[in-house]
Amino acid sequence: MTETIKRFAGKDRQSAAVALTLAALVGLGTAAASATSVPTGKGDGRFVMAPTDNGLMRLDTRTGQMALCAKADEGWSCKSVTDQTAEARDRVANLEKENAELKNKVTQLEEMLMAFRDRPEGSSVPSPLPSPNSNSMFKLPSQKQVDQAFDYFENMLRKFQERLKKLGQSPEDRGERTL
Repeated sequence: MTETIKRFAGKDRQSAAVALTLAALVGLGTAAASATSVPTGKGDGRFVMAPTDNGLMRLDTRTGQMALCAKADEGWSCKSVTDQTAEARDRVANLEKENAELKNKVTQLEEMLMAFRDRPEGSSVPSPLPSPNSNSMFKLPSQKQVDQAFDYFENMLRKFQERLKKLGQSPEDRGERTL
Protein backbone atom coordinates (compact mmCIF):
# COMPACT_ATOMS: atom_id res chain seq x y z
CA MET A 1 0.00 0.00 0.00
CA THR A 2 2.78 2.44 0.88
CA GLU A 3 4.56 1.62 -2.38
CA THR A 4 1.44 2.70 -4.27
CA ILE A 5 1.35 5.99 -2.36
CA LYS A 6 5.05 6.62 -3.07
CA ARG A 7 4.53 5.88 -6.76
CA PHE A 8 1.67 8.38 -7.01
CA ALA A 9 3.41 10.96 -4.81
CA GLY A 10 6.42 11.04 -7.10
CA LYS A 11 4.36 12.16 -10.12
CA ASP A 12 2.40 15.16 -8.85
CA ARG A 13 0.56 16.61 -5.90
CA GLN A 14 -2.92 15.78 -7.18
CA SER A 15 -2.06 12.10 -7.59
CA ALA A 16 -0.58 12.08 -4.11
CA ALA A 17 -3.81 13.51 -2.69
CA VAL A 18 -5.84 10.82 -4.49
CA ALA A 19 -3.55 8.10 -3.14
CA LEU A 20 -3.76 9.51 0.39
CA THR A 21 -7.56 9.71 0.17
CA LEU A 22 -7.68 6.13 -1.09
CA ALA A 23 -5.49 4.96 1.78
CA ALA A 24 -7.67 6.82 4.29
CA LEU A 25 -10.84 5.22 2.88
CA VAL A 26 -9.31 1.75 3.03
CA GLY A 27 -8.25 2.42 6.63
CA LEU A 28 -11.73 3.65 7.57
CA GLY A 29 -13.32 0.64 5.89
CA THR A 30 -11.10 -1.71 7.85
CA ALA A 31 -11.89 0.11 11.10
CA ALA A 32 -15.62 0.01 10.39
CA ALA A 33 -15.48 -3.70 9.60
CA SER A 34 -13.62 -4.47 12.79
CA ALA A 35 -16.08 -2.43 14.87
CA THR A 36 -18.75 -5.10 14.40
CA SER A 37 -16.66 -7.72 16.19
CA VAL A 38 -14.10 -6.26 18.53
CA PRO A 39 -11.80 -8.55 20.49
CA THR A 40 -11.57 -7.46 24.12
CA GLY A 41 -9.09 -8.14 26.84
CA LYS A 42 -5.36 -7.46 26.93
CA GLY A 43 -4.64 -8.60 23.41
CA ASP A 44 -5.43 -12.26 24.08
CA GLY A 45 -8.50 -12.19 21.82
CA ARG A 46 -10.41 -14.58 24.04
CA PHE A 47 -13.75 -12.81 23.68
CA VAL A 48 -15.40 -11.50 20.53
CA MET A 49 -18.26 -9.04 20.94
CA ALA A 50 -20.96 -8.37 18.36
CA PRO A 51 -23.74 -5.79 18.75
CA THR A 52 -27.35 -6.96 18.83
CA ASP A 53 -30.70 -5.23 19.28
CA ASN A 54 -30.69 -6.08 23.01
CA GLY A 55 -27.03 -5.39 23.82
CA LEU A 56 -23.94 -7.37 22.89
CA MET A 57 -23.36 -11.01 22.03
CA ARG A 58 -20.16 -12.30 23.64
CA LEU A 59 -18.35 -15.33 22.22
CA ASP A 60 -15.64 -17.03 24.25
CA THR A 61 -13.19 -18.18 21.59
CA ARG A 62 -11.61 -20.74 23.90
CA THR A 63 -14.73 -22.59 25.05
CA GLY A 64 -17.27 -21.62 22.39
CA GLN A 65 -19.73 -20.43 25.04
CA MET A 66 -21.99 -17.55 24.06
CA ALA A 67 -23.62 -14.99 26.31
CA LEU A 68 -26.00 -12.11 25.73
CA CYS A 69 -24.77 -9.01 27.58
CA ALA A 70 -27.21 -6.21 28.36
CA LYS A 71 -27.14 -3.09 30.48
CA ALA A 72 -28.93 -3.61 33.78
CA ASP A 73 -29.68 -1.28 36.72
CA GLU A 74 -26.43 -2.10 38.49
CA GLY A 75 -24.28 -2.27 35.33
CA TRP A 76 -23.73 -4.71 32.52
CA SER A 77 -24.71 -8.37 33.00
CA CYS A 78 -24.21 -11.33 30.72
CA LYS A 79 -26.51 -14.35 30.60
CA SER A 80 -25.38 -17.57 29.02
CA VAL A 81 -27.12 -18.55 25.81
CA THR A 82 -28.20 -22.20 25.90
CA ASP A 83 -26.47 -24.41 23.38
CA GLN A 84 -29.25 -26.12 21.51
CA THR A 85 -26.88 -27.64 18.99
CA ALA A 86 -25.80 -30.36 21.44
CA GLU A 87 -29.42 -31.30 22.06
CA ALA A 88 -30.10 -31.29 18.33
CA ARG A 89 -27.03 -33.47 17.67
CA ASP A 90 -28.20 -35.99 20.29
CA ARG A 91 -31.69 -36.03 18.79
CA VAL A 92 -30.29 -36.54 15.29
CA ALA A 93 -28.04 -39.37 16.53
CA ASN A 94 -31.03 -41.07 18.19
CA LEU A 95 -33.13 -40.68 15.05
CA GLU A 96 -30.33 -42.07 12.87
CA LYS A 97 -30.02 -45.09 15.19
CA GLU A 98 -33.78 -45.66 15.13
CA ASN A 99 -33.82 -45.28 11.35
CA ALA A 100 -31.09 -47.92 10.98
CA GLU A 101 -33.02 -50.32 13.24
CA LEU A 102 -36.22 -49.77 11.25
CA LYS A 103 -34.41 -50.33 7.96
CA ASN A 104 -33.03 -53.58 9.35
CA LYS A 105 -36.51 -54.67 10.43
CA VAL A 106 -37.97 -53.80 7.00
CA THR A 107 -35.26 -55.91 5.34
CA GLN A 108 -36.08 -58.85 7.62
CA LEU A 109 -39.80 -58.55 6.87
CA GLU A 110 -39.17 -58.31 3.13
CA GLU A 111 -37.06 -61.47 3.30
CA MET A 112 -39.85 -63.25 5.18
CA LEU A 113 -42.40 -62.09 2.61
CA MET A 114 -40.26 -63.31 -0.29
CA ALA A 115 -39.79 -66.68 1.42
CA PHE A 116 -43.56 -66.90 1.96
CA ARG A 117 -44.25 -66.18 -1.71
CA ASP A 118 -41.64 -68.73 -2.82
CA ARG A 119 -42.99 -71.62 -0.69
CA PRO A 120 -43.84 -74.89 -2.47
CA GLU A 121 -47.35 -75.35 -3.86
CA GLY A 122 -49.74 -77.21 -1.59
CA SER A 123 -47.77 -76.65 1.60
CA SER A 124 -50.12 -76.09 4.51
CA VAL A 125 -47.59 -74.23 6.63
CA PRO A 126 -45.84 -71.21 5.20
CA SER A 127 -42.06 -71.58 4.96
CA PRO A 128 -40.85 -68.34 6.58
CA LEU A 129 -41.34 -69.58 10.13
CA PRO A 130 -38.99 -67.88 12.54
CA SER A 131 -36.24 -70.06 13.92
CA PRO A 132 -36.62 -71.15 17.57
CA ASN A 133 -33.69 -69.00 18.67
CA SER A 134 -34.99 -65.95 16.78
CA ASN A 135 -36.18 -62.89 18.69
CA SER A 136 -38.98 -62.39 16.19
CA MET A 137 -42.35 -61.42 17.62
CA PHE A 138 -44.27 -63.04 14.74
CA LYS A 139 -44.88 -66.78 15.25
CA LEU A 140 -47.56 -68.86 13.59
CA PRO A 141 -49.70 -71.12 15.80
CA SER A 142 -49.36 -74.88 15.53
CA GLN A 143 -52.17 -77.03 14.08
CA LYS A 144 -53.06 -78.17 17.61
CA GLN A 145 -53.41 -74.55 18.78
CA VAL A 146 -55.65 -73.74 15.79
CA ASP A 147 -57.87 -76.77 16.56
CA GLN A 148 -58.13 -75.70 20.22
CA ALA A 149 -59.19 -72.20 19.17
CA PHE A 150 -61.91 -73.56 16.87
CA ASP A 151 -63.15 -75.94 19.60
CA TYR A 152 -63.41 -72.99 22.00
CA PHE A 153 -65.40 -70.91 19.50
CA GLU A 154 -67.71 -73.86 18.69
CA ASN A 155 -68.52 -74.34 22.39
CA MET A 156 -69.12 -70.64 22.82
CA LEU A 157 -71.45 -70.55 19.80
CA ARG A 158 -73.34 -73.63 21.02
CA LYS A 159 -73.93 -72.03 24.46
CA PHE A 160 -75.05 -68.79 22.83
CA GLN A 161 -77.60 -70.67 20.67
CA GLU A 162 -78.92 -72.53 23.76
CA ARG A 163 -79.43 -69.23 25.57
CA LEU A 164 -81.29 -67.75 22.61
CA LYS A 165 -83.64 -70.79 22.53
CA LYS A 166 -84.27 -70.43 26.26
CA LEU A 167 -85.15 -66.76 25.88
CA GLY A 168 -87.63 -67.59 23.11
CA GLN A 169 -89.56 -70.10 25.30
CA SER A 170 -92.38 -69.20 27.66
CA PRO A 171 -91.64 -69.33 31.41
CA GLU A 172 -93.64 -72.56 31.79
CA ASP A 173 -91.68 -74.22 28.98
CA ARG A 174 -88.44 -73.26 30.68
CA GLY A 175 -89.56 -74.98 33.89
CA GLU A 176 -90.06 -71.78 35.80
CA ARG A 177 -93.00 -71.04 38.04
CA THR A 178 -94.90 -67.80 37.76
CA LEU A 179 -95.94 -65.99 40.90
